Amino acid sequence: MSFCFAFRSTDAALLSVALQRYETVLSFDDGAPNGWGLGYFQGGQPLLRKQPRLSGRLDFNEKAKNLRSRLLLGHRRGGATTPIATENTHPFRFHSWIFCHAGTVDHFDAIRDDILSAIPDFIRRNLRGKTDSEHLFHLFLAFLNDTGKLDENEVSGAAAGRALHAAIVYIDRLVRDRDGTPPPLCCMLTNGRVLLATRRGMPMWVTRQSGYETPSKVPGEKPTAHTHLKTVMLVGGVDLEDEPGWEAAEENAIVSVDGQLNIEYSTPSEE
Repeated sequence: MSFCFAFRSTDAALLSVALQRYETVLSFDDGAPNGWGLGYFQGGQPLLRKQPRLSGRLDFNEKAKNLRSRLLLGHRRGGATTPIATENTHPFRFHSWIFCHAGTVDHFDAIRDDILSAIPDFIRRNLRGKTDSEHLFHLFLAFLNDTGKLDENEVSGAAAGRALHAAIVYIDRLVRDRDGTPPPLCCMLTNGRVLLATRRGMPMWVTRQSGYETPSKVPGEKPTAHTHLKTVMLVGGVDLEDEPGWEAAEENAIVSVDGQLNIEYSTPSEE
């Protein structure tokens, strides 16, 4: 199963300090045979770091240790149904939006052309790979574009959530038309201001943390307290039911985390 996570904090300079608390869920001894990637923001610019195959141990903390960012999306690709290549490795980006997805769309080859026909040319030209995930992302962008908010930095979490929900519903209808089954999924995306996630039939967990400190490098000195540092972490594709401090995200709801780390759940209408 694919693994993805979304992280938001109150201090970009303390990213490595904050991530240490999540080390057990952000490391994989068997590496990433089908690829891993990170999406983040520095200086207001969305950036990606990807590797289509990693045979050694994968530690997202180590991969992000030199970054300064309050927002981070990460993905470890599970079973690959398309070629192992950089263009098929998550996260994907369009303008300020970064997206990753766990799950497999049923009958994707049969519905691919229908998905493409719903995406405007100027958005479709950004498609680089062959994954169902990248197509779902661009369908979300198409629905957001229909609202006139594609390039709005101040787009609300509610508006972006409705566009994500509409993209999922659209694909579900195409799948059902081919006698398929709407697939389990977990999606995470951000434009640097709003952070959204949703799940269906797949585990996704949320935690909020504070009370960080850095051990002193001088024997006998007290650790440095970071009382202002607070974080929210969402992870998808793993079972954390028995882990303290984690709560299951609501099924089929849109989870929104704003810049003040407020967490809200909404369920857009099917209409």
